[in-house]
Parts: sequence; C-alpha cells; structure tokens
Amino acid sequence: MKVLVVDDEPDVARLISISFGMQQPNWEILATAEGEEALDLVEQKQPDVVLLDVGLPDTEGFEVLKQIRLFSDVPVIMLTIKREEDDKVRGLVGGAQGHLTGRQQGQALRRRRGQ
Repeated sequence: MKVLVVDDEPDVARLISISFGMQQPNWEILATAEGEEALDLVEQKQPDVVLLDVGLPDTEGFEVLKQIRLFSDVPVIMLTIKREEDDKVRGLVGGAQGHLTGRQQGQALRRRRGQ
C-alpha cells in the first residue's frame, strides 16, 4: 500500500508516517508539502490513497483535488484544522472520499495505533 501525505506541517506528516509505519511497516509513505509536487507524485507513483491538507503554501488543497480528479480516481481524504461544514461539503463535492479535522486526525491516528 502506498500512502501520499500532502501537508505543509512537518509534524503532521511525520506523525502520520510514524503511525502508519508502526502498524503497517510494509506500507510506503510518500510526503510533500507542495500541491504541485503532490500532483506529480499522484501521476508518477500512483498511491493507493492521498491524505490532502486543505491549506498548502503554493495552492489550495481543493484545487489540488480538482486537478487530481482530471486524471485519477485515487481515494482522497481531506485534512484540515477547521471545522466548517462548508469545507467538508466542498471536499466531498470535489471528489474527496472523506474529511478529517485536526482533532479527528489525532483521534483516528491514535485508534489506528491502538492507543
């Protein structure tokens, strides 16, 4: 399984990588903080799932999702610290399979690690 983590916060990307690595040592975790690089990685590496932050330094996560959908149907889970319903709806309408807020991310990752 290949997981692409697209998040400009190094701690978030590191936590996700460590969490998956502890439970699934054979999974390949790819990470980037840039939307443009994420598009290249989706095309070249063909991950099985993308965890995509809404707020990126070079472009909005929703725009990255829109561009991914032009050439791939890879499952995408949107990550955000916001709790606005509009963001959730916007991601789902744009083709994301799910949406996690900052608090949910931590809870989901802890459950995944069995803590």
